[in-house]
Amino acid sequence: MVEPPWNLWWQRIYHRAKALAQTGQPLTPERGFPGTTENLGTWLYEHYTTYSSLHPRQQRLLADLDITQERARGAAPRRRNLKAARRTALDHTRAYGNEHGHLCAPTSARQDGFPIGKWLHSQRVRARRGQLDPALNQALTDIDSRWNPPWPTDWQREHHIAHAAVAAGSRLDPEAGFRNFDDLTGQWLYTQCVNYTALQPGQQHLLARLGLTKPLAATAVPNPATRHPATETGLHYARTWAAEHGTLDLPRTTHHAGFPLGRWLVRQRHQANLHRELSDTPWPHEEALACIDPYWNPPWGMKWQRRYQAARAQLTPGHALAPNQGFPGTPDWTGQWLYNQCTVYDNLHPHQQQLLADLGLTAEDARAAQPRRIPQAAAFTAGLAHARAWARQHGNLAVPEPARHDGYRLGAWLRAQRRRANRGKLPTDRTKALEAIDPHWNPAGGLRWHQRLPHRPHAHHRPHPGHHGRLQRAPRRHSEMAVHPVLQLRQPGYERDCGSRFDVTMGVTI
Repeated sequence: MVEPPWNLWWQRIYHRAKALAQTGQPLTPERGFPGTTENLGTWLYEHYTTYSSLHPRQQRLLADLDITQERARGAAPRRRNLKAARRTALDHTRAYGNEHGHLCAPTSARQDGFPIGKWLHSQRVRARRGQLDPALNQALTDIDSRWNPPWPTDWQREHHIAHAAVAAGSRLDPEAGFRNFDDLTGQWLYTQCVNYTALQPGQQHLLARLGLTKPLAATAVPNPATRHPATETGLHYARTWAAEHGTLDLPRTTHHAGFPLGRWLVRQRHQANLHRELSDTPWPHEEALACIDPYWNPPWGMKWQRRYQAARAQLTPGHALAPNQGFPGTPDWTGQWLYNQCTVYDNLHPHQQQLLADLGLTAEDARAAQPRRIPQAAAFTAGLAHARAWARQHGNLAVPEPARHDGYRLGAWLRAQRRRANRGKLPTDRTKALEAIDPHWNPAGGLRWHQRLPHRPHAHHRPHPGHHGRLQRAPRRHSEMAVHPVLQLRQPGYERDCGSRFDVTMGVTI
């Protein structure tokens, strides 16, 4: 479908005119289009006067509205009673001021159907250009002396909300994170405390009238329980985390002093990347976060950055990497990761190359690097050590494939061992070593089924005193009949319900 040679705005106004015509109301151009809105009437008159210059397809569309070249010659301009319109606007403005106590209405605000927000915005623009009628300016000032403040109207509106809360009895408690106020107002007040010295004197005066003076603002702390964290709140916790850990590379689920810092940073990265795609200007909070950690949102992504940090943590300060010998003396996965960087060194970002240089890996080293050769026995021993550590913490080896333990890909390693065992290629001593950690490390019914089981500790279980050493009978489930017999042994009550023992080795009832 070919797009029309005019913009979407023209098409929208046309559809409004068409909808009006379909109601049966005549347009009557010779009388100035009475009964139409100001914008629509003006639009119709302009198209009558410029009819001959319109695109032929536009002329055909206007013909559906009975707008022809003959009628265009007799069109009269729309006449508007400006005094009546001003009186109507001021009446709605007074009603809004009486209801809200101010005139800092958002642009989307309406008062009894009147677009009060857009109208007030237009008057502010005209006032700042020196084009507002002095009488109208005085009328608006009489309603609200700060209807056109020298700072953003959003700030003035939030101040009115905070003033109303204080007047209603809410006590200023900056040292407790303004918990006596609703979440949004508390975050706004904390932001003013952080930026107090950057505010205009008039703004500081208004805050002082609330009781929020400069000495009191200096005692403010953020509220970690907020559901709508202000930028200043997130930056506070980001600074304290980085001061302790030296980086803003942290998991999404991380909480710091009760604040969901990991989730907040994920949102900031998303907003920064979206801004980078849509605009050539820097993201407003980029500098503040970059001052905390220059690599808080690197262009190469957080996955590489996290692995770099993990490798850096594994290396001993002053350790010679010796890439031409396959990075001896480094942990297996660290040596392999470093070699992988050498293979793509020329494609890395200059800052990535600098980070690797901080580890002692230069461009010359990358060209001379040799792959890491790990003996199979040593590789199994390393994986077994991680498996033991995992089992001590979780009580089993039902490890999801993506899971890592201290950077080691334990889930993938266990999957490889299961595949070798199922093919009969895993040596007996290695199979027994894994069974010693978890007898069900390679369940016959599959790992996914095994992961759903309620795992119990391996320690001896003592029955509840009230049970006198007997187990309660568990109801049979239909799903028990569809699983492997070996796995049925793990379900409570199976052996007793069947009335027999099951030989795990032979798979027969005896």
